[in-house]
Amino acid sequence: MVEDWPEVRDLVVRVMQDAGFEVDEAGTLQEAMSAISLSPPDLVITDYILPEKAERFVPWIKDHHPGVPVIVLSANPQEATEAMPDADVVLGKPIKLAELVQTVSRFVDLIEAQKMRIPN
Repeated sequence: MVEDWPEVRDLVVRVMQDAGFEVDEAGTLQEAMSAISLSPPDLVITDYILPEKAERFVPWIKDHHPGVPVIVLSANPQEATEAMPDADVVLGKPIKLAELVQTVSRFVDLIEAQKMRIPN
């Protein structure tokens, strides 16, 4: 979870952990990029508006870890979708926590199904 507002980050992290997910968090893109470089996650949730250029973050993830889904949270989902066309999903703020958990669950199910595929 990449979010510069600690209150929002703490809320999302707590909700996702309560839903049974293991969550790492970062307050800046630099922290997130360093952590992802060391240990690629199964999925990334990021805020659209961050002090750094968030528009470059999604392409960086897709270039370095093409299979990692990215969920973007934004108060202006249309703008975020246009600025980050590589994002897998853009969800509006205020965040509907149940929708976020469902979206993450859907991606985790897809990731697990891909891991279980037997090569031909």
